[in-house]
Amino acid sequence: MDLKEIRETDVWTLYERGVRYCRLMGVFDDTDRNYRMYNGDQWYGLKVQGVEKVQYNFIKPIVRYKTGIVLTNLYAIVYSPGFSADRTPESEQLCALLSRKAADIWERDSMDMKLRAAVKDAAINDEGIIYVTADPTTGLPVNELLNKTDIFYGNENDPDLQSQPYILIKQRKPVTEVRRMAEKLGVEPVELQYIVGDGC
Repeated sequence: MDLKEIRETDVWTLYERGVRYCRLMGVFDDTDRNYRMYNGDQWYGLKVQGVEKVQYNFIKPIVRYKTGIVLTNLYAIVYSPGFSADRTPESEQLCALLSRKAADIWERDSMDMKLRAAVKDAAINDEGIIYVTADPTTGLPVNELLNKTDIFYGNENDPDLQSQPYILIKQRKPVTEVRRMAEKLGVEPVELQYIVGDGC
């Protein structure tokens, strides 16, 4: 088997299907337009001569107001032993320890800032996505902000994430890092050579 034979994998085919769907539905163009409008570039593409374009960004204050309303309260993860029948001194102590641990992780990962950015993305472009994985060495959660244009669902018509047949996340990573990830997942060393960059 050579590199030409494995140019397209099943995952690549699903990715291209997702990109085609987003182009067909105008997701990429809408996202660009929404962020241009938020940044005050309402006249993008307009060709007029001799007329001064009116510049008043009314969208940014609206987004700031909406995100301010949503984020007026501080958020936290709080564990509770449940109803009074389940409460024991041990369960309350355990929940207090878990809540303290969750607060430490929340602070370490700057979740208030990430939550603020996700809410702002949702106000501008109708989705704010945080992708959560686990650090393989510590087991702690790793939270990453994603753009709406970097995620492709198996069934775009189903809002329930748990029932999706698959979810693809588009990322750019160095080839060496991808090979290292594949090796950890058990890919045979002879197959690692087929992981190449875009220009190959």
